[in-house]
Amino acid sequence: MPGKSCGEQSIKGETKVKLKRFVDTYCSVLSTSSMLRTGTYHAYDVISHNKGDAVAIFVGSTAILGEITVVVCRLAKNTVVASKSKISQPDQMPLDTQAELRELPLNNKFSFDQDGRVSFAINGKLFSFSADTTLQSMISSITADVDANVTMMYSASSDSIQMSADSGGAASKIVIENMAGNTFGLDSALGIDMGVTANGSDCLSVINDIEVKCDSNSFTMGGITFHFGDVTEGTSDEIHKFVVVRNCERPANAIAKFVESLNNLIAGIPSAAPADEKDEKLLDTIRNAFSQPAGGTEKRLDDIGIFYDAERNAICMDRQRLLQALENDAEEVANMFTWRGGEHAGIVHRVKESILWCIGIPAGVKSEQEEKNRETPPSATLENKLRELSERYYEKFVAMNDALDAFNMQSEYLKQLFFD
Repeated sequence: MPGKSCGEQSIKGETKVKLKRFVDTYCSVLSTSSMLRTGTYHAYDVISHNKGDAVAIFVGSTAILGEITVVVCRLAKNTVVASKSKISQPDQMPLDTQAELRELPLNNKFSFDQDGRVSFAINGKLFSFSADTTLQSMISSITADVDANVTMMYSASSDSIQMSADSGGAASKIVIENMAGNTFGLDSALGIDMGVTANGSDCLSVINDIEVKCDSNSFTMGGITFHFGDVTEGTSDEIHKFVVVRNCERPANAIAKFVESLNNLIAGIPSAAPADEKDEKLLDTIRNAFSQPAGGTEKRLDDIGIFYDAERNAICMDRQRLLQALENDAEEVANMFTWRGGEHAGIVHRVKESILWCIGIPAGVKSEQEEKNRETPPSATLENKLRELSERYYEKFVAMNDALDAFNMQSEYLKQLFFD
């Protein structure tokens, strides 16, 4: 990092805004165009010749290359309870769900306590509604409650109330307790008994010859998300086959856009400092970064086809060399851009630090802290701290998510081996 300022004449006004915008776009993990996310350098495609949509897979940045075979033996189903019979009077079907509870033309009309209310608990969550509550409002309130963990609906076709657990598969259950009024129970308004109902089932599939059970028809394992829409076992298309292949074009496109934006940035920065201070300027700091080892290795970016061309005064990219490098070792390429720490830090960190240093410490200032105290308003300081904190936690989240994904894959594999 340079030891002096770049000079107020070279970095000011519109240029300073463009530098900050570049950092926010490419050097922040919070940006969708971030070059600090490892997923930017790991892209995959799925090749499939299967018929129908019984099985779909989506790959993430930690996916494993190769063939995947899937047989769906059983779909997951959460516990469901429903009215035992039609709940409306014969000539009043279907119900108007916008009608108030006290006005609903039911076979067993709602009855209320002395305060004009009905009360009940679903999965331990207490609900209480007045007589002037509409049926739709009651249904929406129950469905929206995360503690109840159920979805409630009125089916006009069957003239019944249906309630299904939101999650759990074979472990799901719906526990109903009626407290006041007759919403649930024997001869209840909704025709649903009290008590515990557990009739769910887990999804059962065979993935690469390993039996996998899950309480949902959508799950992620080994960096791959599986979505099951139907059973394939016993059908003409029983085994669904997929091939996960690396896509080097998307990372190359992202890198090309980064290089193009960096060149536009360089071209828009005026050179105002004396020639004998050239090595102290932002431009030289960025240029030099491309000729030094990066990513915790002895390799330089020109080893993968990215280099500074002095005659053209631009960062150049040999796309074929870059594509080959991504094909050979995408992780190494990612490290050359994203590696943090030490003199061999990744290029994105070097560029980011150089720009932030330059736009934050103008010339003629005795110290960095004095400049911060003099020019940086408290709101900007707080914003910078919050941004740094957000990025730090996001990076930790990504690392934790990758670790959990790998752990879950190993755990699922071992469970199938020893407990089934």
